[in-house]
Amino acid sequence: MQAFCSPNRGATSITCPMGLAIRLQVQVLGTIRNISGPTNRRPPNYLPGVKYKHTLSKLGSQVNEARSKRVRVMISTGDVMGDIHAASLVCALQSLSKDLSDGRELEVVALAGERVEAAGATLLGDNTGLSSIGLMEALPLVVPSLQLQKRVRDALRENPPDVAVLIDYPGVNIPFGKYLKQELGCKIVYYIPPNEWLWNPARTASICAMSDLVLCNYRSEQQYFEAAGANAQLVGHPLVDLTAAAPSRSAARRSLGVAERDCVALLIPASRFQEIRHVWPVLAHAARILQEDRPDVRFRFIVPLAAPHLRAAMDHAIEASGLSNVRVWEGDTYTALAAADIALTKSGSVNLELALLGVPQVVVYRIDALTAWIARRVFKFNLPHISLCNLILGRAAVPEFVQEAATPQAVAAASASILSNTNGDDRERMLQEYQSLRETLGSPGVAHRVAGLVLDAVKCS
Repeated sequence: MQAFCSPNRGATSITCPMGLAIRLQVQVLGTIRNISGPTNRRPPNYLPGVKYKHTLSKLGSQVNEARSKRVRVMISTGDVMGDIHAASLVCALQSLSKDLSDGRELEVVALAGERVEAAGATLLGDNTGLSSIGLMEALPLVVPSLQLQKRVRDALRENPPDVAVLIDYPGVNIPFGKYLKQELGCKIVYYIPPNEWLWNPARTASICAMSDLVLCNYRSEQQYFEAAGANAQLVGHPLVDLTAAAPSRSAARRSLGVAERDCVALLIPASRFQEIRHVWPVLAHAARILQEDRPDVRFRFIVPLAAPHLRAAMDHAIEASGLSNVRVWEGDTYTALAAADIALTKSGSVNLELALLGVPQVVVYRIDALTAWIARRVFKFNLPHISLCNLILGRAAVPEFVQEAATPQAVAAASASILSNTNGDDRERMLQEYQSLRETLGSPGVAHRVAGLVLDAVKCS
Protein backbone atom coordinates (compact mmCIF):
# COMPACT_ATOMS: atom_id res chain seq x y z
CA MET A 1 0.00 0.00 0.00
CA GLN A 2 3.03 2.30 0.40
CA ALA A 3 3.84 2.16 -3.30
CA PHE A 4 1.13 4.62 -4.20
CA CYS A 5 3.02 7.49 -2.58
CA SER A 6 5.95 7.05 -4.95
CA PRO A 7 6.14 9.53 -7.84
CA ASN A 8 4.58 8.72 -11.17
CA ARG A 9 6.92 7.27 -13.74
CA GLY A 10 6.34 7.93 -17.39
CA ALA A 11 6.25 5.46 -20.28
CA THR A 12 3.73 3.57 -22.60
CA SER A 13 -0.19 2.97 -23.55
CA ILE A 14 -3.21 0.79 -24.52
CA THR A 15 -6.77 0.71 -25.90
CA CYS A 16 -10.16 -0.96 -26.18
CA PRO A 17 -11.53 -4.45 -25.59
CA MET A 18 -10.95 -5.99 -28.98
CA GLY A 19 -9.00 -3.07 -30.40
CA LEU A 20 -10.27 -3.45 -33.95
CA ALA A 21 -10.14 -0.01 -35.57
CA ILE A 22 -11.46 1.97 -32.68
CA ARG A 23 -8.86 4.64 -33.28
CA LEU A 24 -11.31 6.95 -35.03
CA GLN A 25 -13.69 6.83 -32.10
CA VAL A 26 -10.81 7.33 -29.70
CA GLN A 27 -9.48 10.31 -31.64
CA VAL A 28 -12.91 11.93 -31.85
CA LEU A 29 -13.62 11.32 -28.18
CA GLY A 30 -10.17 12.61 -27.41
CA THR A 31 -11.22 16.03 -28.66
CA ILE A 32 -13.63 16.25 -25.76
CA ARG A 33 -10.90 17.77 -23.66
CA ASN A 34 -10.93 20.81 -25.97
CA ILE A 35 -14.68 21.39 -25.62
CA SER A 36 -14.43 22.55 -22.04
CA GLY A 37 -10.83 23.66 -22.18
CA PRO A 38 -8.99 26.02 -19.88
CA THR A 39 -11.08 29.13 -20.68
CA ASN A 40 -12.39 30.53 -17.37
CA ARG A 41 -11.02 27.45 -15.66
CA ARG A 42 -11.47 27.43 -11.91
CA PRO A 43 -8.61 26.54 -9.59
CA PRO A 44 -7.97 22.79 -9.23
CA ASN A 45 -9.39 22.76 -5.69
CA TYR A 46 -12.52 24.76 -6.55
CA LEU A 47 -15.56 24.12 -4.37
CA PRO A 48 -19.01 25.71 -4.82
CA GLY A 49 -19.82 28.27 -2.16
CA VAL A 50 -16.22 29.34 -1.65
CA LYS A 51 -15.64 33.00 -2.53
CA TYR A 52 -12.56 33.42 -4.68
CA LYS A 53 -11.84 37.11 -4.18
CA HIS A 54 -9.27 36.53 -1.45
CA THR A 55 -5.52 36.19 -1.32
CA LEU A 56 -4.12 32.86 -2.44
CA SER A 57 -3.28 31.84 1.09
CA LYS A 58 -6.79 32.63 2.31
CA LEU A 59 -8.23 30.82 -0.71
CA GLY A 60 -6.19 27.72 0.03
CA SER A 61 -7.28 27.78 3.64
CA GLN A 62 -10.98 27.93 2.75
CA VAL A 63 -10.68 25.21 0.13
CA ASN A 64 -8.79 22.87 2.42
CA GLU A 65 -11.31 23.42 5.20
CA ALA A 66 -14.23 22.64 2.86
CA ARG A 67 -12.60 19.58 1.36
CA SER A 68 -11.35 18.19 4.65
CA LYS A 69 -14.87 17.10 5.56
CA ARG A 70 -15.06 14.39 2.93
CA VAL A 71 -13.11 12.05 0.68
CA ARG A 72 -14.39 12.29 -2.90
CA VAL A 73 -13.76 9.35 -5.25
CA MET A 74 -14.68 9.47 -8.93
CA ILE A 75 -15.20 6.18 -10.82
CA SER A 76 -15.42 6.02 -14.61
CA THR A 77 -16.35 3.01 -16.68
CA GLY A 78 -18.55 2.29 -19.67
CA ASP A 79 -19.76 -1.23 -20.43
CA VAL A 80 -21.80 -3.80 -18.54
CA MET A 81 -18.85 -5.68 -17.06
CA GLY A 82 -17.14 -2.47 -16.06
CA ASP A 83 -20.31 -1.45 -14.25
CA ILE A 84 -20.31 -4.74 -12.36
CA HIS A 85 -16.68 -4.33 -11.26
CA ALA A 86 -17.27 -0.69 -10.34
CA ALA A 87 -20.27 -1.63 -8.18
CA SER A 88 -18.15 -4.15 -6.26
CA LEU A 89 -15.53 -1.47 -5.72
CA VAL A 90 -18.11 1.01 -4.41
CA CYS A 91 -19.26 -1.55 -1.83
CA ALA A 92 -15.67 -2.24 -0.77
CA LEU A 93 -14.88 1.48 -0.50
CA GLN A 94 -17.90 2.02 1.72
CA SER A 95 -16.85 -0.86 3.94
CA LEU A 96 -13.26 0.34 4.34
CA SER A 97 -14.12 4.03 4.63
CA LYS A 98 -15.30 3.38 8.18
CA ASP A 99 -11.63 2.97 9.06
CA LEU A 100 -10.59 6.43 7.83
CA SER A 101 -8.55 7.71 10.76
CA ASP A 102 -9.20 11.39 10.10
CA GLY A 103 -12.97 11.06 10.42
CA ARG A 104 -13.78 12.24 6.88
CA GLU A 105 -16.84 10.88 5.10
CA LEU A 106 -16.68 9.03 1.79
CA GLU A 107 -18.46 10.34 -1.28
CA VAL A 108 -18.39 8.33 -4.52
CA VAL A 109 -19.49 9.88 -7.81
CA ALA A 110 -19.44 7.98 -11.07
CA LEU A 111 -19.73 7.90 -14.81
CA ALA A 112 -21.16 4.40 -14.98
CA GLY A 113 -24.50 2.57 -14.87
CA GLU A 114 -27.39 1.44 -12.70
CA ARG A 115 -25.41 -1.17 -10.74
CA VAL A 116 -22.99 1.47 -9.50
CA GLU A 117 -25.88 3.73 -8.54
CA ALA A 118 -27.58 0.87 -6.69
CA ALA A 119 -24.32 0.24 -4.80
CA GLY A 120 -24.48 3.75 -3.37
CA ALA A 121 -22.60 6.03 -5.77
CA THR A 122 -24.00 9.28 -7.17
CA LEU A 123 -24.23 9.04 -10.95
CA LEU A 124 -22.97 12.05 -12.88
CA GLY A 125 -23.97 10.25 -16.07
CA ASP A 126 -25.01 6.82 -17.35
CA ASN A 127 -22.96 5.77 -20.37
CA THR A 128 -23.46 2.01 -20.37
CA GLY A 129 -25.45 2.27 -23.61
CA LEU A 130 -22.67 4.16 -25.37
CA SER A 131 -20.04 1.43 -25.52
CA SER A 132 -19.12 -0.04 -28.90
CA ILE A 133 -16.57 -2.11 -30.76
CA GLY A 134 -15.46 -1.01 -34.21
CA LEU A 135 -15.45 2.03 -36.46
CA MET A 136 -18.88 2.08 -38.13
CA GLU A 137 -20.47 0.88 -34.90
CA ALA A 138 -18.95 3.79 -32.94
CA LEU A 139 -19.94 6.67 -35.22
CA PRO A 140 -23.59 7.05 -34.09
CA LEU A 141 -22.40 7.20 -30.47
CA VAL A 142 -19.79 9.94 -30.86
CA VAL A 143 -22.08 12.97 -30.37
CA PRO A 144 -23.96 11.53 -27.34
CA SER A 145 -20.60 10.59 -25.80
CA LEU A 146 -19.23 14.08 -26.34
CA GLN A 147 -22.30 15.68 -24.81
CA LEU A 148 -22.24 13.41 -21.77
CA GLN A 149 -18.52 13.92 -21.21
CA LYS A 150 -18.90 17.69 -21.31
CA ARG A 151 -21.65 17.57 -18.68
CA VAL A 152 -19.53 15.34 -16.45
CA ARG A 153 -16.46 17.54 -16.82
CA ASP A 154 -18.45 20.64 -15.99
CA ALA A 155 -19.76 18.95 -12.84
CA LEU A 156 -16.27 17.86 -11.77
CA ARG A 157 -14.84 21.34 -12.26
CA GLU A 158 -17.46 22.55 -9.81
CA ASN A 159 -16.50 19.92 -7.26
CA PRO A 160 -13.32 18.01 -8.16
CA PRO A 161 -12.54 14.54 -6.79
CA ASP A 162 -9.55 13.62 -4.65
CA VAL A 163 -8.86 10.53 -6.72
CA ALA A 164 -10.32 9.04 -9.91
CA VAL A 165 -10.55 5.31 -10.60
CA LEU A 166 -10.68 4.46 -14.31
CA ILE A 167 -11.97 1.00 -15.22
CA ASP A 168 -11.12 -0.29 -18.71
CA TYR A 169 -13.11 1.70 -21.36
CA PRO A 170 -10.01 3.31 -22.91
CA GLY A 171 -11.70 5.20 -25.74
CA VAL A 172 -13.19 7.51 -23.13
CA ASN A 173 -11.07 6.91 -20.05
CA ILE A 174 -7.69 7.79 -21.54
CA PRO A 175 -8.67 11.32 -22.66
CA PHE A 176 -10.82 11.68 -19.54
CA GLY A 177 -7.93 10.68 -17.28
CA LYS A 178 -5.62 13.17 -18.99
CA TYR A 179 -8.18 15.90 -18.42
CA LEU A 180 -8.59 15.05 -14.73
CA LYS A 181 -4.83 14.95 -14.24
CA GLN A 182 -3.90 18.08 -16.19
CA GLU A 183 -6.85 20.35 -15.48
CA LEU A 184 -7.99 19.29 -12.00
CA GLY A 185 -4.77 17.91 -10.54
CA CYS A 186 -6.54 14.69 -9.64
CA LYS A 187 -4.78 11.46 -8.67
CA ILE A 188 -5.44 8.71 -11.20
CA VAL A 189 -5.78 5.00 -10.51
CA TYR A 190 -6.22 2.81 -13.60
CA TYR A 191 -7.92 -0.36 -12.40
CA ILE A 192 -8.38 -3.14 -14.96
CA PRO A 193 -6.21 -1.56 -17.65
CA PRO A 194 -7.39 -2.37 -21.19
CA ASN A 195 -6.16 -5.69 -22.54
CA GLU A 196 -5.05 -4.12 -25.79
CA TRP A 197 -1.42 -4.13 -24.72
CA LEU A 198 -1.48 -7.87 -25.45
CA TRP A 199 -1.48 -7.09 -29.16
CA ASN A 200 -0.89 -3.34 -29.58
CA PRO A 201 1.27 -1.20 -27.24
CA ALA A 202 0.50 2.06 -29.03
CA ARG A 203 -1.18 3.76 -26.07
CA THR A 204 0.68 2.25 -23.15
CA ALA A 205 2.68 5.47 -22.79
CA SER A 206 -0.48 7.54 -22.29
CA ILE A 207 -1.80 5.27 -19.54
CA CYS A 208 1.53 5.15 -17.71
CA ALA A 209 2.11 8.89 -17.96
CA MET A 210 -1.26 9.93 -16.55
CA SER A 211 -1.68 7.18 -13.93
CA ASP A 212 -0.34 7.44 -10.40
CA LEU A 213 -1.08 3.74 -10.03
CA VAL A 214 -1.99 0.95 -12.45
CA LEU A 215 -3.73 -1.98 -10.76
CA CYS A 216 -3.19 -5.16 -12.75
CA ASN A 217 -5.17 -8.38 -12.89
CA TYR A 218 -2.42 -10.93 -13.52
CA ARG A 219 1.34 -11.18 -13.21
CA SER A 220 2.36 -10.73 -16.84
CA GLU A 221 0.21 -7.61 -17.07
CA GLN A 222 1.85 -6.15 -13.97
CA GLN A 223 5.30 -6.97 -15.32
CA TYR A 224 4.46 -5.34 -18.64
CA PHE A 225 3.28 -2.06 -17.16
CA GLU A 226 6.12 -1.95 -14.65
CA ALA A 227 8.64 -2.40 -17.46
CA ALA A 228 6.86 0.38 -19.36
CA GLY A 229 7.44 2.78 -16.47
CA ALA A 230 4.17 2.61 -14.56
CA ASN A 231 3.73 2.34 -10.83
CA ALA A 232 2.03 -1.04 -11.27
CA GLN A 233 0.70 -3.37 -8.59
CA LEU A 234 -0.83 -6.83 -8.89
CA VAL A 235 -4.28 -7.10 -7.29
CA GLY A 236 -5.76 -10.15 -9.06
CA HIS A 237 -8.86 -10.39 -11.20
CA PRO A 238 -12.24 -9.35 -9.75
CA LEU A 239 -14.00 -12.17 -11.60
CA VAL A 240 -12.38 -14.60 -9.15
CA ASP A 241 -14.60 -13.14 -6.42
CA LEU A 242 -17.72 -12.85 -8.56
CA THR A 243 -17.64 -16.40 -9.88
CA ALA A 244 -16.94 -17.81 -6.42
CA ALA A 245 -20.47 -16.76 -5.47
CA ALA A 246 -22.07 -18.73 -8.33
CA PRO A 247 -24.44 -21.58 -7.44
CA SER A 248 -23.47 -25.23 -7.88
CA ARG A 249 -24.28 -26.94 -11.15
CA SER A 250 -27.15 -28.93 -9.65
CA ALA A 251 -28.67 -25.88 -7.90
CA ALA A 252 -28.35 -23.81 -11.06
CA ARG A 253 -30.06 -26.44 -13.18
CA ARG A 254 -32.90 -26.68 -10.67
CA SER A 255 -33.34 -22.90 -10.90
CA LEU A 256 -33.51 -23.14 -14.67
CA GLY A 257 -35.87 -26.09 -14.57
CA VAL A 258 -33.74 -28.36 -16.73
CA ALA A 259 -33.20 -32.08 -16.22
CA GLU A 260 -29.82 -33.71 -15.72
CA ARG A 261 -30.04 -35.43 -19.10
CA ASP A 262 -30.66 -32.12 -20.89
CA CYS A 263 -27.74 -30.51 -22.69
CA VAL A 264 -27.73 -26.84 -21.67
CA ALA A 265 -26.04 -24.87 -24.44
CA LEU A 266 -25.55 -21.18 -23.77
CA LEU A 267 -25.68 -18.77 -26.67
CA ILE A 268 -23.95 -15.56 -25.58
CA PRO A 269 -23.87 -13.08 -28.43
CA ALA A 270 -23.74 -9.65 -26.91
CA SER A 271 -23.35 -6.98 -24.31
CA ARG A 272 -23.79 -4.39 -27.09
CA PHE A 273 -26.41 -3.89 -29.80
CA GLN A 274 -23.80 -4.22 -32.58
CA GLU A 275 -22.80 -7.66 -31.34
CA ILE A 276 -26.38 -8.90 -31.61
CA ARG A 277 -26.34 -7.88 -35.26
CA HIS A 278 -22.98 -9.42 -36.14
CA VAL A 279 -22.50 -12.36 -33.75
CA TRP A 280 -25.99 -13.73 -33.11
CA PRO A 281 -26.69 -15.01 -36.67
CA VAL A 282 -23.58 -17.21 -36.50
CA LEU A 283 -24.46 -18.62 -33.08
CA ALA A 284 -28.09 -19.25 -34.01
CA HIS A 285 -27.20 -21.05 -37.25
CA ALA A 286 -24.55 -23.14 -35.46
CA ALA A 287 -27.16 -24.10 -32.86
CA ARG A 288 -29.57 -25.23 -35.59
CA ILE A 289 -26.83 -27.40 -37.11
CA LEU A 290 -26.18 -29.01 -33.72
CA GLN A 291 -29.89 -29.76 -33.32
CA GLU A 292 -30.09 -31.34 -36.75
CA ASP A 293 -26.86 -33.34 -36.47
CA ARG A 294 -27.51 -34.60 -32.94
CA PRO A 295 -31.19 -35.64 -32.74
CA ASP A 296 -30.22 -37.91 -29.83
CA VAL A 297 -29.34 -34.90 -27.67
CA ARG A 298 -32.04 -32.89 -25.91
CA PHE A 299 -30.64 -29.39 -26.28
CA ARG A 300 -31.82 -26.52 -24.11
CA PHE A 301 -30.56 -23.29 -25.66
CA ILE A 302 -30.36 -20.41 -23.22
CA VAL A 303 -29.41 -16.79 -23.92
CA PRO A 304 -28.29 -14.98 -20.75
CA LEU A 305 -29.32 -11.36 -21.23
CA ALA A 306 -26.41 -9.02 -20.48
CA ALA A 307 -28.60 -5.97 -19.82
CA PRO A 308 -32.34 -5.18 -19.84
CA HIS A 309 -32.03 -2.59 -22.61
CA LEU A 310 -30.97 -5.38 -25.00
CA ARG A 311 -34.17 -7.44 -24.55
CA ALA A 312 -36.22 -6.09 -27.45
CA ALA A 313 -33.32 -6.37 -29.90
CA MET A 314 -32.53 -9.88 -28.69
CA ASP A 315 -36.15 -11.03 -29.03
CA HIS A 316 -36.29 -9.67 -32.56
CA ALA A 317 -33.00 -11.36 -33.49
CA ILE A 318 -34.17 -14.73 -32.14
CA GLU A 319 -37.43 -14.53 -34.05
CA ALA A 320 -35.60 -13.61 -37.26
CA SER A 321 -33.17 -16.52 -36.86
CA GLY A 322 -35.90 -19.15 -36.73
CA LEU A 323 -34.16 -21.00 -33.90
CA SER A 324 -36.61 -22.91 -31.75
CA ASN A 325 -36.25 -24.20 -28.21
CA VAL A 326 -34.38 -21.08 -27.10
CA ARG A 327 -34.99 -19.19 -23.88
CA VAL A 328 -33.84 -15.71 -22.87
CA TRP A 329 -32.69 -15.72 -19.25
CA GLU A 330 -32.98 -12.41 -17.38
CA GLY A 331 -32.13 -13.81 -13.97
CA ASP A 332 -28.72 -14.10 -12.34
CA THR A 333 -26.15 -14.60 -15.09
CA TYR A 334 -24.05 -16.99 -13.04
CA THR A 335 -27.04 -19.29 -12.60
CA ALA A 336 -27.13 -19.75 -16.37
CA LEU A 337 -23.36 -20.11 -16.66
CA ALA A 338 -23.07 -22.62 -13.81
CA ALA A 339 -25.80 -24.81 -15.31
CA ALA A 340 -24.23 -25.06 -18.76
CA ASP A 341 -22.67 -28.01 -20.56
CA ILE A 342 -21.21 -25.79 -23.27
CA ALA A 343 -21.23 -22.14 -24.34
CA LEU A 344 -21.13 -20.67 -27.83
CA THR A 345 -20.02 -17.20 -26.95
CA LYS A 346 -18.69 -13.86 -28.08
CA SER A 347 -15.25 -12.80 -26.92
CA GLY A 348 -14.89 -10.71 -23.78
CA SER A 349 -14.92 -11.04 -20.00
CA VAL A 350 -17.48 -13.83 -20.28
CA ASN A 351 -14.66 -16.07 -21.58
CA LEU A 352 -12.93 -15.77 -18.20
CA GLU A 353 -16.19 -16.28 -16.32
CA LEU A 354 -16.87 -19.51 -18.19
CA ALA A 355 -13.31 -20.69 -17.59
CA LEU A 356 -13.50 -19.98 -13.85
CA LEU A 357 -16.78 -21.92 -13.71
CA GLY A 358 -15.38 -24.83 -15.73
CA VAL A 359 -17.74 -24.52 -18.70
CA PRO A 360 -16.32 -25.56 -22.13
CA GLN A 361 -16.67 -22.80 -24.72
CA VAL A 362 -16.35 -21.97 -28.39
CA VAL A 363 -15.57 -18.30 -29.03
CA VAL A 364 -16.95 -16.33 -31.97
CA TYR A 365 -16.40 -12.75 -32.99
CA ARG A 366 -17.46 -10.69 -35.97
CA ILE A 367 -17.65 -6.96 -36.61
CA ASP A 368 -18.71 -4.80 -39.53
CA ALA A 369 -16.88 -5.84 -42.72
CA LEU A 370 -15.64 -2.30 -43.41
CA THR A 371 -14.28 -1.97 -39.88
CA ALA A 372 -12.45 -5.28 -40.25
CA TRP A 373 -10.98 -4.22 -43.61
CA ILE A 374 -9.73 -0.90 -42.22
CA ALA A 375 -8.33 -2.61 -39.12
CA ARG A 376 -6.30 -5.03 -41.23
CA ARG A 377 -5.25 -2.81 -44.13
CA VAL A 378 -4.89 0.60 -42.52
CA PHE A 379 -4.07 -0.06 -38.88
CA LYS A 380 -2.33 -3.39 -39.57
CA PHE A 381 -4.13 -5.21 -36.75
CA ASN A 382 -3.11 -8.83 -36.57
CA LEU A 383 -4.31 -10.33 -33.33
CA PRO A 384 -2.72 -13.59 -32.19
CA HIS A 385 -5.97 -14.49 -30.39
CA ILE A 386 -9.37 -12.95 -29.71
CA SER A 387 -10.47 -14.77 -26.55
CA LEU A 388 -9.17 -13.43 -23.25
CA CYS A 389 -8.38 -16.99 -22.17
CA ASN A 390 -6.04 -17.43 -25.11
CA LEU A 391 -4.60 -13.93 -24.89
CA ILE A 392 -3.71 -14.24 -21.21
CA LEU A 393 -2.26 -17.75 -21.51
CA GLY A 394 -0.57 -16.98 -24.81
CA ARG A 395 -1.86 -20.12 -26.48
CA ALA A 396 -5.01 -21.65 -27.97
CA ALA A 397 -6.71 -22.89 -24.81
CA VAL A 398 -10.21 -22.57 -26.32
CA PRO A 399 -11.33 -22.71 -29.97
CA GLU A 400 -12.04 -19.32 -31.50
CA PHE A 401 -13.39 -18.15 -34.83
CA VAL A 402 -13.03 -14.57 -36.03
CA GLN A 403 -14.63 -12.68 -38.91
CA GLU A 404 -14.58 -14.79 -42.14
CA ALA A 405 -13.53 -17.88 -40.18
CA ALA A 406 -16.60 -17.53 -37.95
CA THR A 407 -18.91 -19.72 -40.01
CA PRO A 408 -21.82 -21.62 -38.47
CA GLN A 409 -20.40 -24.88 -39.79
CA ALA A 410 -17.01 -24.35 -38.13
CA VAL A 411 -18.57 -23.30 -34.83
CA ALA A 412 -20.96 -26.25 -34.83
CA ALA A 413 -18.15 -28.71 -35.62
CA ALA A 414 -15.99 -27.42 -32.75
CA SER A 415 -18.95 -27.57 -30.38
CA ALA A 416 -19.85 -31.11 -31.46
CA SER A 417 -16.28 -32.23 -30.86
CA ILE A 418 -16.39 -30.92 -27.29
CA LEU A 419 -19.75 -32.58 -26.63
CA SER A 420 -18.83 -35.91 -28.23
CA ASN A 421 -18.18 -38.81 -25.89
CA THR A 422 -15.73 -40.27 -28.37
CA ASN A 423 -13.60 -37.13 -28.54
CA GLY A 424 -13.51 -36.22 -24.86
CA ASP A 425 -9.87 -35.17 -25.15
CA ASP A 426 -10.89 -31.72 -26.42
CA ARG A 427 -12.99 -31.10 -23.36
CA GLU A 428 -10.44 -32.45 -20.89
CA ARG A 429 -7.62 -30.46 -22.46
CA MET A 430 -9.68 -27.29 -22.16
CA LEU A 431 -10.47 -27.94 -18.50
CA GLN A 432 -6.75 -28.39 -17.80
CA GLU A 433 -6.05 -25.04 -19.43
CA TYR A 434 -8.75 -23.51 -17.23
CA GLN A 435 -6.83 -24.64 -14.16
CA SER A 436 -3.72 -22.84 -15.39
CA LEU A 437 -5.82 -19.73 -15.99
CA ARG A 438 -7.28 -19.84 -12.47
CA GLU A 439 -3.79 -19.86 -11.01
CA THR A 440 -2.88 -16.87 -13.19
CA LEU A 441 -5.85 -14.73 -12.09
CA GLY A 442 -4.94 -14.66 -8.40
CA SER A 443 -6.76 -15.02 -5.09
CA PRO A 444 -10.11 -13.70 -3.79
CA GLY A 445 -10.51 -10.32 -2.11
CA VAL A 446 -9.71 -8.16 -5.14
CA ALA A 447 -12.24 -5.36 -4.61
CA HIS A 448 -11.12 -4.83 -1.02
CA ARG A 449 -7.46 -4.75 -2.03
CA VAL A 450 -8.26 -2.15 -4.68
CA ALA A 451 -10.39 -0.10 -2.29
CA GLY A 452 -7.55 -0.03 0.24
CA LEU A 453 -5.12 1.27 -2.38
CA VAL A 454 -7.59 3.91 -3.54
CA LEU A 455 -8.07 5.21 0.00
CA ASP A 456 -4.30 5.15 0.50
CA ALA A 457 -4.07 7.45 -2.52
CA VAL A 458 -6.19 10.00 -0.69
CA LYS A 459 -4.02 9.77 2.43
CA CYS A 460 -0.93 10.39 0.32
CA SER A 461 -2.39 13.47 -1.37
